[in-house]
Amino acid sequence: QLVLEFEIETDVDQAVLDVKDKVDLAKRFFPADAREPIITEVNASQFPIMVVNLFGQAPERGLNQIAETLQDMLERNPGVLEANIIGQREDVLEIVVDPVKLETYNLSYQDIYAVVTANNQLVPAGQIDTGEGSFAVKVPGLIRSAQDALNLPVKRSDNATVTLSDVAEIRRTYKDATGYATFNGQPSLQLQIVKRSGANILDTANFVRDTVAAQQESWHNTVDVRITSDASELIGDQLGQLQNSIITAVMLVMIICVAALGWRSALLVGISIPASFVMAFLLLGAFGYTINMMVMFGMVIAVGILVDGAIVVTEYADRKMAEGLNRKEAYGMAGKRMFWPVVASTATTLAAFIPFLFWNSMPGKFMAYLPITLIFVLSASLVMALIFLPVLGSVIGARPDGTDESLAALAADADPSEATGWLGGYVRLLKALLAHPLAVTGVAIAGVMMIFVWFGSTPHKTELFLDVEPEQAFVFVQAQGSLSTAEQLSLVKRAEVAITGMDGVEDISTEAGASGGAIFSPDGSSSKPTDTVGQLLVDLATADGVHNGRRTLANIRTRLAEIPGLRFEIAAREQGPPSGKDIQIALLSEDAASLNSTARMIRDYLDSRPDLREVEDTRPLPGIEYQLEVDRAEAGKYGLDISQVGAAVQLITNGVLVGRYRPDDANDEVDIRVRFPQADRSASAIDDLRIATPRGNVPLSLFVERVPAPRVSQITRRDGARVVDVRANAVEQGAGAAIVEEVKAWVAEQDIPGTVEVRFEGADEDSADAAAFFQGALLAMLFMMAIILLWEFNNFWQVFLTLTAVIISTAGVLVGIQL
Repeated sequence: QLVLEFEIETDVDQAVLDVKDKVDLAKRFFPADAREPIITEVNASQFPIMVVNLFGQAPERGLNQIAETLQDMLERNPGVLEANIIGQREDVLEIVVDPVKLETYNLSYQDIYAVVTANNQLVPAGQIDTGEGSFAVKVPGLIRSAQDALNLPVKRSDNATVTLSDVAEIRRTYKDATGYATFNGQPSLQLQIVKRSGANILDTANFVRDTVAAQQESWHNTVDVRITSDASELIGDQLGQLQNSIITAVMLVMIICVAALGWRSALLVGISIPASFVMAFLLLGAFGYTINMMVMFGMVIAVGILVDGAIVVTEYADRKMAEGLNRKEAYGMAGKRMFWPVVASTATTLAAFIPFLFWNSMPGKFMAYLPITLIFVLSASLVMALIFLPVLGSVIGARPDGTDESLAALAADADPSEATGWLGGYVRLLKALLAHPLAVTGVAIAGVMMIFVWFGSTPHKTELFLDVEPEQAFVFVQAQGSLSTAEQLSLVKRAEVAITGMDGVEDISTEAGASGGAIFSPDGSSSKPTDTVGQLLVDLATADGVHNGRRTLANIRTRLAEIPGLRFEIAAREQGPPSGKDIQIALLSEDAASLNSTARMIRDYLDSRPDLREVEDTRPLPGIEYQLEVDRAEAGKYGLDISQVGAAVQLITNGVLVGRYRPDDANDEVDIRVRFPQADRSASAIDDLRIATPRGNVPLSLFVERVPAPRVSQITRRDGARVVDVRANAVEQGAGAAIVEEVKAWVAEQDIPGTVEVRFEGADEDSADAAAFFQGALLAMLFMMAIILLWEFNNFWQVFLTLTAVIISTAGVLVGIQL
């Protein structure tokens, strides 16, 4: 497969069309029997929002029928794009031929192929015109059931007819299992629910739950159902928490406003909060944005900022009323005199967020909703403070008697130090500090410098995104070698049994082998260790507030480490933009030997570090495959070629596809395959296989030699070159960035071949890009703020004094990080 990654600003629809055009041009170089290439867009919105697990001790066919019925019911809803069934094996009509009986009746495999193919056709026989009508004539010869195939004649004589049932056993069954899926230890099928783009996730999830509950009433009691990985619950809880945070923030702001301004003025300020939110929601909807966690988080941040303009206007109006103006004149003057200060204040606040709109990366697009929300909310608050608030204040803005003493003390002809309460105390303190300007300035500069020096000289943890408590975790079970599906299942079962029933573990979805991709990887993609033979998706009990997800993961790690010989890796599902493991090193080269030796050297170094764990690389896995070397000259003596030899060997492997049919109870066509009995399907049976030739049946070993050879499982290329990735996680949370720097220094000292390119990717690459962006964003922010302040003050010195607040605020942030 080819995976194409585009720049974040690329038009995806146009990119898909361009890729299809290029693939069409390349198809002329494909082999004649190559399948049509499938081009799909990987879209994060197409990942499942929930998984419906059907499990229990029910027959496999019955469980499949329930899953298919439920799939049809769910996909009728316009909000559901797909309900994909995972873990379902495909139907197959097997014709299990007996080699001994074939030789007894002097039949060959080709005879069986020809009979089934010739008798599974719809033959149009033309059209007949009777003069009174025109009628199509057909000869229906399609196989519709196993019984139809049983009665097919394969050989005739004067006295008898040999039918297919005389030499073969015909049964409708399932294709050989290539993987297993269980839920809490029981066989299961999973329906992954994908919502349609733009559909409401909460409404869609409620529909799925209601439909499952209604259908469950008609199921046998041996079938159980459980919904897991429900994104709607997480989103609902987070939205609820953010809503509560908004309400709490509004209440705190109102309490402060009431304490500082009085009930009537606080009411005017309080009106601006819901009004600004309503206007912001209208703007979000008008521009096509949906409500999500980042939008709600932006609302929380905006609560304390959006009232600034309203407070300034209200406070100025109250002061003018204390000086003797009526409320209409006071609020009219406040709207006029405070227009440019409020505009400048809001503009400088927005200047701090506007650069984030141009963060052209995955984290940037993830964070873009925050500045967009703040821009909409603060713009709405500007309209409220300068237009609606003066109008409302002229109606209800009068202050009660006896509350104007402090404001009167702030009049132009009054002494502010005579003010009472907290305001008076602040004025007197400020007056004392102003008496020693050099000392105060020196202390402030020294304090800020000490904070910066303290932060720079102290080691601190660095993470690209916040580490939140995990609610789901993945356990990857690893092994190497040519393991059968049953052997893989036994390894995975050891891990499953070990953690089943552990405190803090709710549910376990298990996948062994290739069960169809039932479980996603931690970052939502298909990336996982290359030697993974199975994986467990563990739902953690964190909603009860008693269990801690990190502590549960530590307990799982300890429990699995006690199992002898078990290799595993544990990873929590990432909540933000995917970044993968802490250390990610990509090695690119066209020299396979140098590439593998360099990867082995780096892997050994990472394995030797006690501060790293879960080290892996993507070098080709060791394994064995059988190659059948055909002596073409000897095979030619018997009138055989490579294709006939390959078709004969398929009888021992997956079976020879001789046709397809559509039974009445199936939605899709079912393969018809001819194969040997289970006892005759082994590696040694290839040597004993007899094949029909013009000179009679002869052993395949006369001209075919079975040779074991190293298996080449895959060849990975990136940007046109072979690539091997080496990855690892830091033992201590947040220590990855510091370890990466140490690894870079070690790599620089090694004698790495010049043909090998070393790239540090993942969180390190994203962090470097983010740091470069933040540096540019900081300069752009300061420049925009300086221009706005210069336009307001028309004085460079006042601009400089105002911008020193940015430096002092940064120092405060660094203190918070250190503590």
